[in-house]
Amino acid sequence: MNAVETFSVTRHAVDPRADGAARTVHVSAERVTIERVLKGVRMKLGVPVSAYRGLVLEVRQPTGHATLTLHHEDRELDVMLASGEAIQLARKARAWSHVLGQPVSIAEACVTMGVPAARRLTPLKPGRRSRFARRRKPGNQGLLANAFAGEREIIAPE
Repeated sequence: MNAVETFSVTRHAVDPRADGAARTVHVSAERVTIERVLKGVRMKLGVPVSAYRGLVLEVRQPTGHATLTLHHEDRELDVMLASGEAIQLARKARAWSHVLGQPVSIAEACVTMGVPAARRLTPLKPGRRSRFARRRKPGNQGLLANAFAGEREIIAPE
C-alpha cells in the first residue's frame, strides 16, 4: 500500500442543523464520511470522492485569506479542508488534488461583475442588409412565382 491509499484525515465542522451544531468529517482517498447527530439520531453518511465536483480554492481579495473546499452539488455535503493564506493554500490544493484525484478551481469571493453592454436590437438603417446577407445575391421573387405557376403540390394532402 502506498501513502495515498492509506490517507485519512478527520475534521470537525460546524453544522447548524445538527445537535450541538457540530459534525465530524472523515476524508480518505476513496470516500468522505460525515457523522452527526440530528434530533437524537446518530447519522453516518458515506459519499464516494468521485461524487464530488472538485476542489474550490476561494480567495478573499482584500485580506488574501482563502479557504479550500471539497465541492459537491449539494451544499450540505461540502467539506472545508483548510483555510489560511492564499499562497500557502495553493500548495495544499495541489497536494489534495493529487490525493483525491479531483480538479482544482479558483474562485474569488469579493468579485463584483460589471454591467454587460447593451445589445444592438435594430440596425441603424431599416432597409440595410446585414454583413452576411450582403454576401448573398438577393433573389427575385417574381421569377420564383412564375416558375411554379400552375404546378400541383405533391406533399400536402388534397
